Amino acid sequence: MTTSLGTLRVRVSHVIYHIMANIHYLVKISSNRASLFKTPILLDFYYSYDIIYIGKAWGMFPRSIRVFCHYHRSFKMSQSTQPVTQSPTFNTIYTHVKPHFDEAAAIAVMQLVGEQKYPGISKASVLFCRDGETVDGLDWKSHYIRGHLQIGVGGGLFDEHPTKDGTPRKVGQSACSLVVKALGLNEHPVYRKLSDYVTKSDQERTTDPFHLSNLIKCLYRMPGNNHDETFLLAVKLVKAWICQELEGFKAQALVDSILRNGQFNTVRVNIGGESKILKVTWAVCDNLKFAAMARNAGFAVVVQRNKNGLTQIFINQHHKHLMDIEAVVEAVRRAELLAQGGEESDLVGENLRQIGKTASVPNWYYMMPGDMLLNGSESAPDTEPSKLSLPGLVHTVCDNIGKKG
Repeated sequence: MTTSLGTLRVRVSHVIYHIMANIHYLVKISSNRASLFKTPILLDFYYSYDIIYIGKAWGMFPRSIRVFCHYHRSFKMSQSTQPVTQSPTFNTIYTHVKPHFDEAAAIAVMQLVGEQKYPGISKASVLFCRDGETVDGLDWKSHYIRGHLQIGVGGGLFDEHPTKDGTPRKVGQSACSLVVKALGLNEHPVYRKLSDYVTKSDQERTTDPFHLSNLIKCLYRMPGNNHDETFLLAVKLVKAWICQELEGFKAQALVDSILRNGQFNTVRVNIGGESKILKVTWAVCDNLKFAAMARNAGFAVVVQRNKNGLTQIFINQHHKHLMDIEAVVEAVRRAELLAQGGEESDLVGENLRQIGKTASVPNWYYMMPGDMLLNGSESAPDTEPSKLSLPGLVHTVCDNIGKKG
């Protein structure tokens, strides 16, 4: 239909809709039969069509219809401009092809600890798109409400890059730092450390050939290499680092408890006429960070037994000049042989201070460099556990550690 006042194109279905809308309006204010016309149905119907009007031609419709349609049209248009506040169930993560270190780190963090804020994200599929392009022609908010999270692409919450529509680069940020901040972890020591490290490498383009960001690039460029596998490996490495750092905090808590409770022995040694105090501690735990944290706290010797009975004796390298480490190695091996039912005569001609293993006591390995005496390790988990009790072993160490004069 064409008029001098403008143009209005209305299909038959539109006319039917307007009639229904008018009836809905009248019934709603005049009786309780309004339930016959459920608003969601009308809204769905309305959203399926676009009413195009110009000038006074719009005035041909009754006011009730004009008010009803104008309200819902405004509601529809406002949806794209409202801030995203709700958290739908997430099923997909989008990032660009050959993701960099910062996107890999961001996705690792999101998968590890993002589930509470972004339900479903830990198991969401990861899909790749070309950098700078929109996916399916939709903006990031449209993807968000569909359960799609864009990281390093799309110009949204977790994309620090400038966009084609003029949005400037998020200065001082990386995909990883944006994710860490969004999850409220920017003050957490582990995630803050990761965020700072990744962001610095992303902005300064480190030249260290063994930096993870450069190793990832090397894998991408290797002929015949699967890019998806490279990305998954990068994510796995970041997750492994995070988990080990968190283990370090648990280990530090154990060390703090040991110091509070006085769970250590002291050994006085005299070197060159000067008296020194060495602290020896012990613990039964599987935390692989414990020994390092205990030595960082100033313990000269750390004896750690895991839940499978395997035991390691670690020496603090800052105190080794005060100790007779070989005397400890010899004393422990002798005590082990006797605990296994052996005799002193079995040791005739054998050097119990030998580096590596000895024939008579093969379950204690003296490792150099490092000055560690190991009854099993990560690479030797099938070693026969020591027969020595933990208190007895600690006593043997303390009795022999300070013999150097």
